[in-house]
Amino acid sequence: SSLSGTTAVAGFVLGSKENGRKIVMANAGDSRAILAYEENGKLKVKELSEDQNPDRDDERRRILSCGGRVEPLMDENGEAIGPYRVWLPNMMLPGLAMARSIGDDIAATVGVHATPEVRVHHITEKDKFMVICSDGVWEFLSNEDVVGIVQACQGDAEKACKDLVAKSLQAWRAEEEVVDDITALVVYFQKY
Repeated sequence: SSLSGTTAVAGFVLGSKENGRKIVMANAGDSRAILAYEENGKLKVKELSEDQNPDRDDERRRILSCGGRVEPLMDENGEAIGPYRVWLPNMMLPGLAMARSIGDDIAATVGVHATPEVRVHHITEKDKFMVICSDGVWEFLSNEDVVGIVQACQGDAEKACKDLVAKSLQAWRAEEEVVDDITALVVYFQKY
């Protein structure tokens, strides 16, 4: 695990209809969870997690204070390639594009850690569904894109997951030579 690790987002629904339900969501890395809720007849998005990218101010400060560098990979002309990454002070390692990871022992020496951020959301009648996906889905699809894809599946969670994976794969193949991990989970909420 010296140069490899993973990201994780996990949550659970707690409570009852009578006493109120809530979502508890924990995230370490750049996987993401969102919630779709209805407002004025339209679906809106609330993020249940926040990506922990190295260029996020608090994450950058921690990495720099631990002796790491936060910068994109540079090509032979000095032009930035891709996202900001975590680097050792004097080496082009590990090049991690997230500030929190489970594993990645070398990155841990410069402030990358696995401590998740936890958010709590109290479920209301306006909440329609939540979507939890790995970073491969979010690379080319916005939160709003994902909500639109899921909404079009009209309550069929299995179809929604298959459609999210298919759209993500299509976007990766159109943009890149490689494909990142693509995992999707959709949970529709029952009415109170």
